[in-house]
Amino acid sequence: MSSYVEHVVGEYYKKLGYFISPRWKYVSEKWGWKDIDLLAVNESEVLAIECKGGEKNHCEMAEKVIKDFAQINKHVNEKIPLAKGKGRKNILVVAFTLSPKKLEDYLRSNSIEVRYLKDLMRDFLNCLHKEWKESKRKGKEEDFVTRTLKELIIYEWIKDDVFS
Repeated sequence: MSSYVEHVVGEYYKKLGYFISPRWKYVSEKWGWKDIDLLAVNESEVLAIECKGGEKNHCEMAEKVIKDFAQINKHVNEKIPLAKGKGRKNILVVAFTLSPKKLEDYLRSNSIEVRYLKDLMRDFLNCLHKEWKESKRKGKEEDFVTRTLKELIIYEWIKDDVFS
């Protein structure tokens, strides 16, 4: 994974029980080989996840993402037998507020779920907090970011209002 947004998002979905394939390659009709930031698969669904840390022109980004997801889904249908019969979601994770706000509705009308990084981070922290409270286990995380976040929770450096 190349950006911090992709890394955090990937670790969050791993915690939710998904197998994560970062930088999953697919064939684009216009550009040849391209990649999606994350392909996440569990026993019941396939998630195509595109992460954006910052964009200057949100309208252009939205149009590109819509086209990319169409190509990705076509490739998944043709090339991944494991995906047959599973639910599908296209998810755009953004680390900024979409402008104009109606872009969010436009993306949703094109079957793209919009997640804001700050909300996903809160969900991730809640997941780690719950895991810590239930097991009191630490030191077994595979990932540096997950381990660091869990330590911040254990030392109570992340305030409880985050977990409500």
